[in-house]
Amino acid sequence: MAGSPQKRPTTTFEQSLAHQRLVRPGPAGRATSESIPTEQCELDSRSAEMNTSSATMTTFALGRGPAPLQHRAWYRPMVVALVLAGCGTSSPPSSPTPTPTPVAVCGNARVEAGEECDDGNAVNADACLVTCQKPVSWVPGDVHVHSTGCGGYISPEALKARLMAQGLKVGAALVWGEGYADDELFFTGRDHPVSTPDFILHYDMEVSHFAAARAGHLVLLGLDSLRFSDDVFERPGSNVAVVDWARRQPRAVVGMAHGEYWPGDGSFPVPPGGCCTPWESVVHMARGRLDFLSLERVPSGEGAIDAGSFRLWKATQNAGFRVAIAGGSDLGCLTRVMSDDTPRTDVIVDGTLTYDSWLQAIKAGRTALASGFGRHVNLRVAGGRLGDEVRLPAPQDVSVTLETPGRCRPPSKCWSTARWPRAPLSTPAPS
Repeated sequence: MAGSPQKRPTTTFEQSLAHQRLVRPGPAGRATSESIPTEQCELDSRSAEMNTSSATMTTFALGRGPAPLQHRAWYRPMVVALVLAGCGTSSPPSSPTPTPTPVAVCGNARVEAGEECDDGNAVNADACLVTCQKPVSWVPGDVHVHSTGCGGYISPEALKARLMAQGLKVGAALVWGEGYADDELFFTGRDHPVSTPDFILHYDMEVSHFAAARAGHLVLLGLDSLRFSDDVFERPGSNVAVVDWARRQPRAVVGMAHGEYWPGDGSFPVPPGGCCTPWESVVHMARGRLDFLSLERVPSGEGAIDAGSFRLWKATQNAGFRVAIAGGSDLGCLTRVMSDDTPRTDVIVDGTLTYDSWLQAIKAGRTALASGFGRHVNLRVAGGRLGDEVRLPAPQDVSVTLETPGRCRPPSKCWSTARWPRAPLSTPAPS
């Protein structure tokens, strides 16, 4: 590119069916590209999902990365844009080829169709990325902590301090069967008084140690009441009625906890089993009443998600059910001391952070299951945001953009790695 640095158009597809083209930031913020040969018309299953007559994609993100916020010296976003070429059989056109519709030119300092912004420069570390998209705002939080835990107690003030020490901005403190009478006093349907503009502590409910929890533990957020029956300890005997009760509350978001207890070998759990297996999760999914599945523990070495949670959640996606993935610590029970590997939920929140905006983002699927600060990837498909559905009317080229936080000491040594079938790609951040 000649003259002053400009953004490379990301809406023009230049590769043949036998190539994928990587568009990446180069030295001094300039866009460079390289062609990566692939085998003609041989796409693996993940690529083939994008070449269908009517495809629906629900995007998600998992991540691992370096140290938490308090140990980090520098932070900036990086963007990798991929263009995936569809592959199919050719046939003579049945009608003349229509005149191409003019496409937006990213980098001309004019916001055009399909662009969220265009500031005319090749810098990511501002309010407009080199892809002419606005960087998202991630809010790290925990969907599952307790004041009264398994034989212990953590005051609201101590909960706030422990969560903020991990860089978290939202904590859902769940009232449950153990200590119900004491913790019920903290529930008001509003943020707890220890909340501040930069941290929210809100008491809600886990259906655990009640008769209804025999088939799994519900995580109910945004409730107006905790009294799902006249005797919550004895009635009902199933979570189905509890979910219906929660759904009648306008703000409620319904989750199922402990995906880590689902078998990781592909089998269906055999009753009676032990504590916490999310038996009824498939029932709530099939009824369209489950918003998210959470996991609270990951065995060492398995990354951000365990095999059981991934199998259950992936089967849900493949069956066409839109259920977000989330992470919680279960602080007070499964977790006594939080660490950099403790599961958390990073959520894309638009505008001002409130408990309601956080809940609505979870319900919309704008979540990343993460362990540690900043371990997430924002994925856009054909301009669709994380959690959106992208419907393809016919086989066509699909633009995929990955946005991930970068850390560098010094900034000039910052790298991000994007992985796609057949080709691991290392991409330097713009200076």
